[in-house]
Amino acid sequence: MYDVQDERGVPVSRGVPMLVRVAVVSGLLAIFAIGAFTVLLASYGHLWPWARTLRMHL
Repeated sequence: MYDVQDERGVPVSRGVPMLVRVAVVSGLLAIFAIGAFTVLLASYGHLWPWARTLRMHL
């Protein structure tokens, strides 16, 4: 498709391709999903020091 207003026949941009849009949205969703999993799983295995450990006889 060419610009009919321009005598040089400069091509008219068709915009951003759908594949690029899908890739950007998928990438952003992946970034936020990884961040959410990191925050949700950050407490797994980090239960020490427990409240009762302060009362233990050494």
